[in-house]
This record gives sequence, structure tokens and C-alpha cells, in this order.
Amino acid sequence: MNPSLRHSLLVFSAIIIAGAMVAGSIVWTRSARAVAENAPPTVPIVNIDDVSLDGVPFVGDPAAPAVMAYWYDYQCPFCREVELKVMPQLMDNYVKTGKLRIYFKDFQFLGSDSFVAGLASRAVWEVAPEKFYDWHSAMFEKQDRENGGWGDADDIIALTKTIAGIDVAQVENLTSTRADEYQRAMEADLQEASGMGINGTPGTIAGTQLLSGAVPYARFRAAIDAALASQ
Repeated sequence: MNPSLRHSLLVFSAIIIAGAMVAGSIVWTRSARAVAENAPPTVPIVNIDDVSLDGVPFVGDPAAPAVMAYWYDYQCPFCREVELKVMPQLMDNYVKTGKLRIYFKDFQFLGSDSFVAGLASRAVWEVAPEKFYDWHSAMFEKQDRENGGWGDADDIIALTKTIAGIDVAQVENLTSTRADEYQRAMEADLQEASGMGINGTPGTIAGTQLLSGAVPYARFRAAIDAALASQ
């Protein structure tokens, strides 16, 4: 393995371990738990205008009136459900008609394969942005189960070779030489998600609505229609 990529994986692992240690150290008092259990649920206030979109992979017309940011993990089975059941409908009904652009934000937290896939996705976007969605979709079509064995660096390169128009050698090179830069961007996406009330995958912001989890297409449609109506 390239030393730069190995270093990035070690740093990523350290971040995950540190986060688990912090989470494990939190101790609720009985009174605090009682307050939390009796308090009404809070709905985070979100707005797509507050989401950082610079340099983020996207599909759709750059001038589309509705905007959606979608946080995902390539090892997440719930993300796969959205990718297979919801994304095709969004593409046909909103993206291809010029009404919506979708930004793909990293929330790679399910292990080293997630992390390597996130690095590769950024390299693919840089090398062949017009092929990003084809590659992204192929990754989820190939997914077996969470950390089920498919999805390491060799698997990803093999899949990338099946998509015409992507310079695989350049993707491999960037995944290694720009690993630190990509890692910082991935961490920024994850931290941003947490600050907006997204604590797992998939998580979506469309207009001023937060959609948590693999919600059905109707929920996405309602959020996007509301965003279009507010223009």
C-alpha cells in the first residue's frame, strides 16, 4: 500500500477510535435522563443555503432552482436503499428536467473500506466529473452488505475500470498523492453534518427540510416541491 494512503488510513482509524472513546465516556445522571425523556423532540432548523457546496461532487444543472445535499457512506445499506429506489426517480423527475441539483457529501464512518471509497470518489470527481454519478451508482449496485467483504481498494479500482471515460491510472495516483487533502474535506463534510443534526446515513437537506434515514421517495418529492414553491 502507498505510504501516503497507509498514513491516511491510520489517521482515520485514530479519529474513529478517539470518537468512540469520547462517546463512551459520557455518563448521564438520573435527573438529566429524566429531563431528556420527558422533553419534546426537537427538529433541527436547517437551510440548504448554510451548507458548504464548494468543490462538492454534484449532478444537475448548476442553475437548477432546487438544491439538495445528501450525506452518505458507501458501506451503508440504508444509503443503498435510497440509491436504488429513490435516486433514479429524482434523476428522472427533477435532475434531468433542470429543476434540481444534488450534492454528494461524505459521511464515511463505517470502516477503512468506506474511507478508501471516499478518497476514490473525490479522485473520480476530479478526473472525470461527467462520469461521477455513473461511478457512484455502480458502487452502490455492487455493495453486498455493510463491511461484507467487497469494497477495498482493489475492488474499487476493478469497478472503475469497467466505466468508460475514467482514467483509472490518474484516479489511483490522486487517491494516493492527494489523500491528506481529500481526508480533510471528508472530515469537514462529516463535522458539518453533525452540526446540522445529521448523525448517521443517509442524511439529506432539501431546501429547509431535513430528511433522516432511508425515507421513501414521497418524502423527498414533498421537500423538493416545497423548495421549488419557495423560489
